Amino acid sequence: MDWYISKQGVTEGPYFDTQIQALLLEGHLAPNDLAWRFGLAGWTPIRKLSELSGSTSSHAESLPLFHLVAGTETDRATARLPERASSKTRRDSYCARHWRGELSLPISFWINGNFISLALVALVMAVAQTDAVNEMPRWFAAAGVAYWLLLAFMTVWQLVGVWRSAGKYLAAGKSKCWGRLALAMVVLGIIASIFSLSTAGVPQSMEFVQLALGRDSIGSYQLTLSRDATELEVSGAIIFGLTDEVAKTLDSNSKVVIIQLNSHGGRVGEARRLRNLIAARKLATFTATGCFSACTLAFAAGEHRLIGKNARLGFHQYAFPGVRQRAFRRQYEKDKNDWLERGIDRAFVERAYATAHNDLWRPEHTELFAARFVTGYPDGSEVAVSGIPDGQSAKLEAELRKHVLFAALKKHEPGVYRRVVAELGNGLKGGRSETELRETLSPLAQSVYRKKLPYASNIALLGFADLFIEQTQALYDSDPALCYQYVYGAGQGGAEINESFSQELKEKEMFVLVEVIRSAVAQMPPAPAQEQVQQQLKAVFVTLTERHGKKDVALLTNPARGKSDPAKMCVLTRELYQNIRELPEEQSAMVLRFMFANAK
Repeated sequence: MDWYISKQGVTEGPYFDTQIQALLLEGHLAPNDLAWRFGLAGWTPIRKLSELSGSTSSHAESLPLFHLVAGTETDRATARLPERASSKTRRDSYCARHWRGELSLPISFWINGNFISLALVALVMAVAQTDAVNEMPRWFAAAGVAYWLLLAFMTVWQLVGVWRSAGKYLAAGKSKCWGRLALAMVVLGIIASIFSLSTAGVPQSMEFVQLALGRDSIGSYQLTLSRDATELEVSGAIIFGLTDEVAKTLDSNSKVVIIQLNSHGGRVGEARRLRNLIAARKLATFTATGCFSACTLAFAAGEHRLIGKNARLGFHQYAFPGVRQRAFRRQYEKDKNDWLERGIDRAFVERAYATAHNDLWRPEHTELFAARFVTGYPDGSEVAVSGIPDGQSAKLEAELRKHVLFAALKKHEPGVYRRVVAELGNGLKGGRSETELRETLSPLAQSVYRKKLPYASNIALLGFADLFIEQTQALYDSDPALCYQYVYGAGQGGAEINESFSQELKEKEMFVLVEVIRSAVAQMPPAPAQEQVQQQLKAVFVTLTERHGKKDVALLTNPARGKSDPAKMCVLTRELYQNIRELPEEQSAMVLRFMFANAK
């Protein structure tokens, strides 16, 4: 059993029972010297410890007188035991002495228990200020795992050593206040260590292990060049290594001027590197589907910041397993200043960084424009359509089937639907713009509903007329020339025309076209003859003539003559449909059916 001796304020040990008995016999220890081992309440005189003093007299009596007086080599060796034991204690490592509680309580508590911990924290904070996590993410992650393992072992070593030293401190009869305080601090340290390891150590180590192995739980990314290598789309997660790949792609394709960011976010440090690259290359940024979380850091660096009509931006605070929000304060200030320097409104910036990491603020487009975070919409010819990766035609079809118009085409016009899928697929692969795709697909859609209009139901025909009246009014308010192009220009000016329609009007158009396609069946009666609608048409044109004069109304029969006055042609055409809609519904539908059947 290990014993410790306290003699004249000096602690020695550990000793075995037999060693202490030999020291007593040689006079190196006195019965009143103090001894202690684990299990005793405190330091106790040797004479009161039966296991040490009980056999001393019998052992002495059994020794020959010659040995007691002159001594033999064995006795002389035994007599040297204290010296050996003391030298052994002195030769033990500093760590071993702390572990056994042999160091003084001030050294164990303040130096080993606190100063070493503070030094380790300072080292970790210094490393965190470097760019090591971005420059060497796998090595950094491996170091993170090693740190938590080291901290776990070191914490056990610290707490056990302080506990043992405090126990000896109390056993020596020293200040109970400081001794008990040290023990209490050890108990609190155990609780704090368990909490820290469970809430930070374990989750961070799991994350670091994945990164060290070259895997990122956030996901993966894909880079796609489009529009003759003038645009680069980044889709997916922003993970370590992305910026290096983007830089290589840009170096190989010097014509790139726009970088599309369609991402749910990712590593904040990597997003900053991407931000710096975008700013250095003076690229414009654009998102077609959405840019969230860390992605917004990179988006804000664009020379021009464009957003798709249906895309959203999302903002919130940063997060990493086991890291509290106050640890990100310095990072927040730096990133806020970056946005402010780019001219973004301060109130907007503050709200973005005030949104909790488990929430997401999705400002409306009006807010984004007002805060100057977004500078505009693309005009349709500036950027390629994106959002469906190459080779995912099944996903493309699945998305199309969600759209009521394409679903109706698939059911009622499968041939046209197959052409739409093929054109869209080719357009996405070729990086064609929204305008280019619309110019390709619009004739397909128009050919279907124009063919179907004479055979559509009365409800569908009247709905189409109402839609046409609203559309021509919207175009007239925007630009009468666009109105003329829409009615008589055979699809010219498609992008500008589409921009003039509200989202509500666009949705209404889709449902009207779907109803036209669905209701048109082969069993519908043929279009009425002119004699059947002549009376109604005469009434309509009489009203128009009374309002605009015979000369202007005659322009409706030869629209090319009215091209020089698009405003007049737009008003005449709209009022023609309004007058038709003022007829009883049955008569109105019959006149519309006649007009569509005889349209050139």
